[in-house]
Amino acid sequence: LEFRRVLFRSMENKILVTGGYGLVGSEFNKENFIPLSSSEVDLRIKSEVDKVLETITFDGIIHCAAKVGGVGGNMNYKGEFFYDNIMMNTNVIESARQHDIKNLVCFLSTCVFPDKVEYPLTESKIHLGPPHFSNDAYAYAKRMSDIQIRAYKEQYGLNYKSVIPTNIYGPNDNYNIENGHVIPSLIHKCYLARE
Repeated sequence: LEFRRVLFRSMENKILVTGGYGLVGSEFNKENFIPLSSSEVDLRIKSEVDKVLETITFDGIIHCAAKVGGVGGNMNYKGEFFYDNIMMNTNVIESARQHDIKNLVCFLSTCVFPDKVEYPLTESKIHLGPPHFSNDAYAYAKRMSDIQIRAYKEQYGLNYKSVIPTNIYGPNDNYNIENGHVIPSLIHKCYLARE
């Protein structure tokens, strides 16, 4: 972090990107975006998040970090997925507030939508029922970041936002057949069949 502080001292409009080397976060590989990975900072530990925000002054945060997996991961590790995600989201949002970060965008997931919902999906439908049982723990953890952001907007007037990317895939995705998302897993299966 000390190296980054020296390197980025002269930059203007520094934006921290958590999960900066993952599927979504790696797309922010532009000037003034500072990627952060789980190998550098454990976002589940608030003191580590605080240290980052005390070391470098950021103008905003794009929070893409998450413990993710496909249907298999979501079904087999519900407790782990819930804990890791709720702690990361809670710590990043609260530390941003405490360190006077004016702008934050938090990435949710399509699975936050209720299992039984009328289409088309809109953000007003997120909390109209329980998510699908296969990923409910992960989905509830992601939903809670939306609740936290709404509460902070109401109480503190913060300009924090939640966004829901749907059905994304691409470079830096998880192509694992057992624990990857559906589309990248299918791509991997097709590749193996071709080989």
